Amino acid sequence: MATEMKIRRMSDVQLQEVAWLWRPYIPFGKITISVQMRTLFFCAYRRHAPKNNLRQAGYPLTG
Repeated sequence: MATEMKIRRMSDVQLQEVAWLWRPYIPFGKITISVQMRTLFFCAYRRHAPKNNLRQAGYPLTG
């Protein structure tokens, strides 16, 4: 299943004020992913995704 990627120019993006729960680490009311969770997610994705999909996305693979 292919998903279409939407590209936006930065000049089209609206500037927003951000309320902080813990400045500058945790924005209030936004999704926050720690470095450890991001790494875990990528490792799980890499393990289960077909290698061709990762190569097409630009990730170098060995073996």
